Amino acid sequence: MHDITALTQMAFILAAAFSGGLLLQRLRQPALVGYILVGILLGPHALGLIHEGEEIRLLSELGILLLLFIVGLELDLRKFLPLYKIAMGTAALQITFSLLAMFGVSLLFGWPLKMVVLLGFAFSLSSTAVAIRLMEDLKALNTPVGNVAVGILIAQDLAVVPMILIISAFGADDGNIALRMLLPVFLVMATGALIWLMVARPAWLNRFAGSIGRIKNYLDKDRQRPLTALMFCFAAAAISGGLGFSAAYGAFIAGLVLGNTQYGHAYERQVRPLFDILMMFFFLSVGMLIDFHYLAENIWAVLLLVFVVMLLKTVINFGILRLYRLSVRHSIFIGATLGQVGEFSFAMASLGLSVGAINNDDYKLVIVIVALSLIMTPAWLVIMRRLRLIMRQLNTKKSPLLAGARQ
Repeated sequence: MHDITALTQMAFILAAAFSGGLLLQRLRQPALVGYILVGILLGPHALGLIHEGEEIRLLSELGILLLLFIVGLELDLRKFLPLYKIAMGTAALQITFSLLAMFGVSLLFGWPLKMVVLLGFAFSLSSTAVAIRLMEDLKALNTPVGNVAVGILIAQDLAVVPMILIISAFGADDGNIALRMLLPVFLVMATGALIWLMVARPAWLNRFAGSIGRIKNYLDKDRQRPLTALMFCFAAAAISGGLGFSAAYGAFIAGLVLGNTQYGHAYERQVRPLFDILMMFFFLSVGMLIDFHYLAENIWAVLLLVFVVMLLKTVINFGILRLYRLSVRHSIFIGATLGQVGEFSFAMASLGLSVGAINNDDYKLVIVIVALSLIMTPAWLVIMRRLRLIMRQLNTKKSPLLAGARQ
């Protein structure tokens, strides 16, 4: 009877999450905002309908693994290469300025270096899911400015793997930490070499994909393709984790290889429904992790921090894009669209807590800041666009003094 009750409870939560996401979509907002809000409402810190979220947390971690696999699948190198200079340069400067900002704040609060690096990494990332949804609603996704924004998001996603490896190295013994810190450098170089090989010698990829296809010839091709993709993803993740690397790195490389074959779009299309389901679990678990009482007790401080983080990110993005000679209008649009903190920051916060880079209170604060920034992004974009219009009107309005002088 207890199992039936638990299963009924879980079914109700998932139905509520789906309904919340559907309602937010009807309101032209990202569905993930609805998942987070339902998680907050039904989680252990509010109504308490569910007290232990270990099962959902496990599925959310699986969602992160699949998210990196999908990122690799979607990374079309032929489309990304024309934008790689501005995309990689912008992402690198975003991470650098974020680290410098966190280092400046640490001088006031006495934060340790591990916490500075973790927060710098976490706050430099933007949400691919939220940004793409906003650009789709504004019909800007398949425009030149949308391509630049997507290129920057892809570059940020590429940077996630070395970030996770660096944070993982914080958990090593002092005698091994120097060696562990060299691992991300090695893997970045290996990934760069792999990308060069895929661009310069694409034929071997299609031969490799064909050999995978022959493995599944005993079953219907279309029905078996999602299972084949997941098998390749999990096998690469297991090998990577078994060698002492990150399992997420293996999943990303698997997606990168499959995505740049002639079957890449078919794999992505058929794996996407499972990915969407796991992402619902992920953002639902994020909402359940938010301590509602902590948020209520520190609401004004938290809102101020969210505002400062989003404003700082928007200003940094704007300045960087202006360096690349984008127009003021496009720089403000991309800067505000990427002004939130991304979903990968949740994974970094959890990893940082497990390796001792942050304590439990800091972890709660990071989770709340990231979640609220995702929820506030649509309103933030509207505010930035209105501000741009006001600035434009002020700049074009004639001064009475100058008008009189002309006469």
